[in-house]
Amino acid sequence: SSQVQLGGVPGAVSASVIDSTAWDDEPVETISYFFGHVEWTDAPQLFQKVTGMLATLVRRKLSSVVKSDALTQAQRSGVIVNAPAQPSSAVLNHIISAFEIDVVFVLDND
Repeated sequence: SSQVQLGGVPGAVSASVIDSTAWDDEPVETISYFFGHVEWTDAPQLFQKVTGMLATLVRRKLSSVVKSDALTQAQRSGVIVNAPAQPSSAVLNHIISAFEIDVVFVLDND
């Protein structure tokens, strides 16, 4: 495929700065927290804790005073959060709250 996939480390939750609409290269600014499970349902409380930690870091990064071109563009654009497959309403509510999301789009591949 000619498109770059936003792959991640198995068993981790990650965030990346995407500074272009054409994904020609892998994201260079990525932070990952090791979750240790392939499915979020294997340890839902740990998943919520790790995603909460990631959300805190993302919010701090976006409110940072440091101004790089990629960060400035991300601050204007906001974030896109990809929820896990078949999340419970509790997990969705946690993600929405942790990342301070105010707009939710639901996309399905069925």
